[in-house]
Amino acid sequence: MLERYPDSEYVDDALFLMGDSFYRMGSWADAAASYERYVTRFPEGEHAAAARLGWARSERRIGDTAAAAAALAPILDQSASGVAESEVIYEHALILLATGRRELARETYDRLLVEHPEFARDRELTVEFADAQLAAGEYDDALAAYRALAAATAEPQYRRTIEIRAARALALEGRGAEALEAYERVLAGTIPDSLAAEIEVERGEILESRGEWDAADEAYVRVAELAPGSPTASRATLHRGRIVWRVRGDREAALDVLLDAFIHSPASAWGDSARNESRALARLLHYERIVDGEVPVPQIEREGLARSTAMYRLAEEVLEVEQDREAAAELFWQLAQRYPDSPWRPFAMLASGKLLADGEESIGTGVARMLSLIESYPDHQASDSARREMGFDVPARPGDFYASDPTLMVLTRVLPPAGDPMLEIEDQMNRYGARDQSSRARLRGAGRAMEAEREREQAGNPEDQQPPVPVPEGEPKI
Repeated sequence: MLERYPDSEYVDDALFLMGDSFYRMGSWADAAASYERYVTRFPEGEHAAAARLGWARSERRIGDTAAAAAALAPILDQSASGVAESEVIYEHALILLATGRRELARETYDRLLVEHPEFARDRELTVEFADAQLAAGEYDDALAAYRALAAATAEPQYRRTIEIRAARALALEGRGAEALEAYERVLAGTIPDSLAAEIEVERGEILESRGEWDAADEAYVRVAELAPGSPTASRATLHRGRIVWRVRGDREAALDVLLDAFIHSPASAWGDSARNESRALARLLHYERIVDGEVPVPQIEREGLARSTAMYRLAEEVLEVEQDREAAAELFWQLAQRYPDSPWRPFAMLASGKLLADGEESIGTGVARMLSLIESYPDHQASDSARREMGFDVPARPGDFYASDPTLMVLTRVLPPAGDPMLEIEDQMNRYGARDQSSRARLRGAGRAMEAEREREQAGNPEDQQPPVPVPEGEPKI
């Protein structure tokens, strides 16, 4: 209508109703733009004050509190502005709270309670303000509001909703024991499985933060039983997989759990995280199996060359994926001891020394390992890096001294490729045999799409393609 009849007498109504519609849909940016267009074009229009209020609300929802305050300012002191004074006061309190002016926000809200008791008794508005207080870090005030609401209502479902919010406030404030007790009270009642699953995953996260790993694990298992195939189950199973991996150190079992997390809800953010983490964990396991001799490797004169390459890559993955500096340093040093003739040895000694030298308690060991490197390989580029690290003088070197070693590049490329676990999840899918065929077909379709994506990525990066590249003629003998 606005496009066809830009001069119609109904343009003002159209603009206002469009803003109102966008706001009800949750499209805050579009709502703000529509309200702003109205105010700009019809500053004295019939809906000008209501448009300003809607504009302020929309900007606050977006997170632009400065724009929200500017939009609301002209109607703050207008008693006959066309909108209820209580609505303006309430919005002003929310904006003040969002901008960090908490004392003034509470004073403004108290004014609302005194001057407009009918408006202030609206439970939903009180909950909204308590939620805003919680988001602003005013945990005690939010808790007081939640508890007052819970005490003032006899409706079980509404009281349960308020108790859950109070438990979340307690958790955010760091009062984990009280939050767990609040969740237990809710779980003691008769509630839908989907809600129980949400509470269990939140309980699990509190228990996890307290280091109560077994109890957290049990809570996450219950979530998967209560709401299988849901994003909530995916979230819980992802957390459980991380406990099995990071806390218990069982990589094999953790990979199975992470794959289950993906299968519960492949399209969710939790499923996406599970997919990425399972791929990273699969790489770790792949190199670990090569190091342990469980995977055949090419016979490049000596098997130890491939094994030492895998060990170097494993140490790199431990450092990058698990972010365990001490474990990575130990793996690098084990390589240096186990494979004294490996071309990776000086680089492994350097990496181990540098990682340990960065720690306060292990600095002496790190320095000793770098000194050992310099003594063993005085004219190696890794030794020069160690010298720089410790502030020693570095000898003058020819221009090509620090060039990449083609031997190392070839060794990396001839290792057996790591498989993508997302293409090997049939066993996990079979565990969900009771699920409908359309879900299974959707999972298989997701797997095929991932395989095609992987092939496209490899086509764009020749170094990732297989089969392994043989040692070219003319390169140094290994």
